Amino acid sequence: MGPRGDRRALGVAAGAITAGAALVAALTVVAAGGLTGLQVRFALVVVAIALTAVGIGRNRPTHRRPWLLLLAGMTSSALGDVAVLVVARQGPLTANVPLDAWLTVAAGVLFLAGILDAVRPVGRGNLGSALDALIATLAVGSLIWQLLVVPAAAPGWAGTGTELAGALQVAILLAVLVLLGRVAARLPAGRRAAAGALSVGVLLAVVAFVLGAIGAASGGDVYSGARAVLGVLANLAAAAAALHPSMRVLTERRPATPEPVSVLRSLGLGLALTAPPGVLLVATLRGTAVALVSLSVTWVALAAAVLTRVHLLQLGRETAQDELARSQERLVSLVAHTGDVVLLVATPVGGDPAVRFASPSCVRLTGRTPSEVGRLPLEAIAEADDDHTLIGLILGTTPLPRVGDVRVRHTDGSHRWVEVVVAEAPQEEERSVVVTLRDVDARKRAALELAEAALRDELTGLWNRRGLYALLEAALSIPEDPGYTTAVILGDLDGFKAVNDREGHAAGDEVLRVLARRLEGAVREGDAVGRVGGDEFLVVCSVDGVATVRAIAERVVAVGRRPFNIDGVDHVVGISVGVALAEEGTTVDGLVLQADRALYAAKAAGKGQVRFADGLEVV
Repeated sequence: MGPRGDRRALGVAAGAITAGAALVAALTVVAAGGLTGLQVRFALVVVAIALTAVGIGRNRPTHRRPWLLLLAGMTSSALGDVAVLVVARQGPLTANVPLDAWLTVAAGVLFLAGILDAVRPVGRGNLGSALDALIATLAVGSLIWQLLVVPAAAPGWAGTGTELAGALQVAILLAVLVLLGRVAARLPAGRRAAAGALSVGVLLAVVAFVLGAIGAASGGDVYSGARAVLGVLANLAAAAAALHPSMRVLTERRPATPEPVSVLRSLGLGLALTAPPGVLLVATLRGTAVALVSLSVTWVALAAAVLTRVHLLQLGRETAQDELARSQERLVSLVAHTGDVVLLVATPVGGDPAVRFASPSCVRLTGRTPSEVGRLPLEAIAEADDDHTLIGLILGTTPLPRVGDVRVRHTDGSHRWVEVVVAEAPQEEERSVVVTLRDVDARKRAALELAEAALRDELTGLWNRRGLYALLEAALSIPEDPGYTTAVILGDLDGFKAVNDREGHAAGDEVLRVLARRLEGAVREGDAVGRVGGDEFLVVCSVDGVATVRAIAERVVAVGRRPFNIDGVDHVVGISVGVALAEEGTTVDGLVLQADRALYAAKAAGKGQVRFADGLEVV
C-alpha cells in the first residue's frame, strides 16, 4: 500500500476511535451523570480493545502472535478496571486495588512477551535485545522510581505489594518502549506509523503508571485525573497502531544484523552503570529518602546485565572476525583453485600498469609464477597486435567493466586466447582494477575456424570470392609502403570443359584440387590465392613493379602446362591470365574488371597467354 493508502487507513482508524469516544460521551449525556469517570474510562478501553481486534483481523499480519499478546495484555488491563469498578461501588477509592495492580503487571508481561517475539530475528535468539531492554529499564526506571515516586511515599508504603506492583508496571513498560525503538529503527522509512503510534501509547502508559504510583504512595487520587486520561489515550494509541496497514511489517521476521561495539554504545552502557550512584548523589543533595534495598538490588542486577551485554558484544565481534577470516580463506582457496587468472593491477596516473597480485592459476596459463608475473611488464605476457590489447583494456576510457579477447604468451612459445574482464577494484585499493583472464582458446579457435570456413572454397580449400574480395578490400584501404602497389592476377583454365565432358565432373574436380595446390606453390608467401568461379582463379599480391607481377603471372601460366594425371590418365589444360595493378582511388570491382578485360584479351590471343590491363603491357 502506498502513502495515499496509508493516510486513508490512518484516517479510518482515527475516525473509528473518535466514533467510539463520541459514543461514550453520548451515553454519558443520556445517563445525565449516571456514569462515573471510571465507567467512562472503562468504556473507552473496551472500545480500544474492540478496535485493536478489528485491526488485527483486517490487516492480517503474517505473524499474529505478537499482536494477539498485545490484545491479551489490553484485556488483562481491562479486567483490572473491572475489579476497580467493583471495589468503587463499595466506597471511595483511596489506594490501589491489589487485583488491578497485579492484572496490570500481567498485562505488561504480555506486552513484553509480544514485543520480544516481534524483535526476534530469523535464525537467532533475542538475548541481546532483552539485555538492552533490561539495562535501559533498570537505569531509567531507578531514576524515575527513586527520584519521583519514593520521595512522595507515605510511611509504610515502601516495600508493600502495591509498591512492587507499581515498580514492575513501570519497569516492564520501559522495557517494551526500548524494544519498540529497536524495531522502529529497522523498519523502512515510510512504514513506521504503527510502530510510532504504539510507542506513543506505551510512553503514555508509563507516564500514567508513574502518576498512579505517586498518587498511591502519597495516599492521594489514584484512578482519576491525568492518570485516567493518559491511560485511555494509551489504549486508543494501541488501537490506532493495530488499525494502520503498517502494523504488518512491525512483526515481520528479519535477519539478524551484526551489532558493532561502537563508542556510542559503550558510552550508553557506562552511563547506565552510573544511574544508581547518580540517584544517591541527587537524593543526598536534595535531602530526600531512597529505597536502599531496591536501589542496591537494581545496581547489582544492572552491573550483571551490563557485563553480560559487553561479553555478548565482544563475543559477536570475535564471531564476526572469525567468519570474516573463514570467508577470506574460502575466497583465497577459490581463487587458488579456479582456472581463471585474477590480477590486481595498479593504474597510476602517468605511469605504466603494474601487477600487485596474481593468482596461482597464472602458472598454467603463462608458465610463470605469481611473483614472476608481478615483476614483468604486461607486454611480456600478452600479444600487442590483437583487436584488443591487454593494456588498452586496462587503461581504457570506456566505463567498467571492459571485456575483450587477447592472446597470452606461454613460456613454451605457445599462445592461448583468453577473455579479459577489467572491473573495479575494492574501495581500499585506490587507482587499481581487477583483471580476470579466462581461457577461451578452444572456443575462440573454433569461432575463428568457423569464420574462416565461411570464406573458403569447399572444393579446393582456397579463399572463395567473398573471402578474397574482403582481403582485397583490406589491401586497398591500407596505404602500401612506398614503391609497392596491390596487383591482381585473374586466371581462367583453357580446355577444362573437355575434361568434364570426357571424364566426368569427378575428374574435373580433381584437376581443380591439384591446380589449387600448384598455384599455392607458384606464388610467394603472403600472396592470397582464391577460386572465384567454376574454373577461374584470382591471386592478390603486393608488388614493387610490373616485372615482379609478370614473373608471378608466368609461374601461374606454367603450372597449367604440366599434365594433370587423374586416375592414370594425363589431362592437358592451359591457363590464360589477365593482370591489373591498383592505382590511387581504385576500387575492388574496378580492379577485378580491369583484370577480367586483360584476361579476355589473353584468351583472344591464344591459350597460355599473359596480358596486362591497358597501359601496362611490357615485354
